[in-house]
Amino acid sequence: MMQQKQVFAEASGIKPSEEYPKNKIKEIDDYLSKQQAKEKEYTDAIASADKALKALDYNHCENKYEKAIGIKPQELIQKGRLLK
Repeated sequence: MMQQKQVFAEASGIKPSEEYPKNKIKEIDDYLSKQQAKEKEYTDAIASADKALKALDYNHCENKYEKAIGIKPQELIQKGRLLK
C-alpha cells in the first residue's frame, strides 16, 4: 500500500495539475486510517478482555473477546480463548 502511495506521489510531482494521483493518495490515506482505527479497536477489546479474565469477570471477558472476533474474525487464537 505504501509503495502505491509513493508511486502516486511521484506521479503527482510529475504532473501536479492531475487530480487522479491526488485522489488515489487520499483513498490510500483514508484506507490506512480506517485500518489503524480497526487495529486500535481490536487491541483495546483484547486488552479489556484479558483484564476481565484476570479479574474473573467472565461475562465482560466473553463480550470483549466476541467484539474482537467481530473486528478480526481471522484471529483464531482469540476464538480459542472463547472456547476454553
